[in-house]
Amino acid sequence: MRISYCFIPMADSISPIVSVISSTIDPTTFKDSQHSRGGLMSTNSQFTSRYFINAVQVAVLGCCLAVLLASCEQREAKVENAKESVIDATQDLKEATREARTEWQEAWVKFKSDFDKEIAGNERRIIDLRKEVNAIDMRYRDRYTVLIDKLESRNNDLRLRVNNITDEGDAKWEEFTKAMERDMDDVKLSLKNITVKNN
Repeated sequence: MRISYCFIPMADSISPIVSVISSTIDPTTFKDSQHSRGGLMSTNSQFTSRYFINAVQVAVLGCCLAVLLASCEQREAKVENAKESVIDATQDLKEATREARTEWQEAWVKFKSDFDKEIAGNERRIIDLRKEVNAIDMRYRDRYTVLIDKLESRNNDLRLRVNNITDEGDAKWEEFTKAMERDMDDVKLSLKNITVKNN
């Protein structure tokens, strides 16, 4: 039980309180006014005084226990409130993460759609270049074929990169899109600048 932990640090503090109260009570104060008449009356008065002191001690102890119980209940309430706050914060974080991931997913779908069109455009250009290469003299084909093969490989690599990207945060996503656009522009320009000639 958690409440038992509350009593451990307070148990030592109760005993001194009871001892102080007991020491301040003078047993002779509670002796019967006829104490001087006989030993029996004196014994009864002492018994009554002791009984009264014990009752006071029990009452003080009861008050201390009541205070301890109240403080323990307050601590329990604070712990429960703290737990609820943590749970709420965790749920808010999950919701925010889910929303952020949804936004990223939408951005990725749009980026991929646009990029796939450019990749397809590069593939059409590569097909056209291969037709042109096949039409020239055999002596010059190898030089163009090697160049076109390299650009085709780069174009395929762009497709793999855009298909396999994962959500690693806004900064990484921005860095990725910039790098992809730069590489795409380079491949497109290289394909455009190829002029197949018989020399």
